[in-house]
Amino acid sequence: MAVVENAAGDVEKAAEAERRVTEQLRQLGNEALRGWARRQAQRKQEQVAQQ
Repeated sequence: MAVVENAAGDVEKAAEAERRVTEQLRQLGNEALRGWARRQAQRKQEQVAQQ
């Protein structure tokens, strides 16, 4: 949200704001998928351990 509000005062063009928002969304998505993958791996390990 700070990018859209230009809190740092360094975003002068919409294209730059869009690029930064897109990058932040990519990072958020990447973190979410990594968390999902860790949980899936943990579940599989638990399933194997129970067999």
